Amino acid sequence: MQEGEDTVVLSVEEGGRLIWLADHSLKVLPLPVLVAVNGHAAFLQHLPERHVVEPYVVHATYNRFGLEGKQMRFRELNWWLVDTDDYNTTDSKFMTYDNNVANFIRGLEQSQGPMVLLKKHLLGAAYQIAALRDALAVAWSEI
Repeated sequence: MQEGEDTVVLSVEEGGRLIWLADHSLKVLPLPVLVAVNGHAAFLQHLPERHVVEPYVVHATYNRFGLEGKQMRFRELNWWLVDTDDYNTTDSKFMTYDNNVANFIRGLEQSQGPMVLLKKHLLGAAYQIAALRDALAVAWSEI
């Protein structure tokens, strides 16, 4: 739009999602969230993985670890494709383990019934500490 022109954006059809810009000469429609996914939906909710969709673009939203944190998020999902071959060598001393506390809590609730939030939190924390302890024990024995 040129300076001084009317900047009103009119919504039309398509459930209000299609918008006209620049005096009806440009149509804009948001991309589906599974194709153009934001960081929260990709890295925390795992929407593309849950819906078995390969996103076209992923926006790495804010995280407290800056650029390195964003790169690590992409590496975790095998979406970071610019590392050299020597990045993932077997000489590395890193430990990973599965820590699915949500499934653990769901299983407890199925067998014991609903729990208050504080009990879920404390049992989940105990589960995570035990899982980390076990993973460290295995990793230590491999050194």
